Amino acid sequence: MEKPAIYRIVLTGGPCGGKSTALAHIAERMQALGFTVYRVPEAATIVLGGGVNIQGLSPEVRVGLQEAILKVMMNLEDAFYEMAHYSQQPVIVLCDRGVMDVQANLVHHSWTALLDEHNWTAVGLRDKRYEAVLHLVTAADGAESFYTTDNNAVRYRRYRPGRISV
Repeated sequence: MEKPAIYRIVLTGGPCGGKSTALAHIAERMQALGFTVYRVPEAATIVLGGGVNIQGLSPEVRVGLQEAILKVMMNLEDAFYEMAHYSQQPVIVLCDRGVMDVQANLVHHSWTALLDEHNWTAVGLRDKRYEAVLHLVTAADGAESFYTTDNNAVRYRRYRPGRISV
C-alpha cells in the first residue's frame, strides 16, 4: 500500500505579515479537504519564551544563538515530518517560519560561515527541505504604528529591521 503524501510548507515574512492568521486559515481549509495538518511552532518564540535573552549580547554570542535557534527549528520540523509518516491520509506540515529565516538575522559572512561549518547549502536548506515557501509581506513596513506584540509575548515592541554585524 502506498504511503500518503507529505507536504512541507513554510510561511515566512516580516512581523505583522499575517503568518499566524494565514496558518490558521490554511490549516482549516486543508483539513476540510481531507489533509492531516501539523503546525510546527516558531522556534525563536519557543527559545526566547523559554528565557533566552538576546539583548546586550556580543555579536559572536548572538550568532551562536541564531545557530542554536536554527538547530531547534530543524529538529522540530524533522520530528513533525517523521510523525507525518504514521498518518493514514496526506499530511501538510505547516511551518511558522523556516530555516532560511535565520539568514535575515545575520550578516552575509556570518551566514556563509554557518553554512560552511555544517556543510549546508542555501539551496539544500530551502529547496530540498520544503515543497513550498510562502513569503507574506508585513503590514508594519512603513506602518510601524500598527506593529503589535499582542500575539507574541517575546516579540520586541519596536520593529527595527536590521542585521547583526560580526
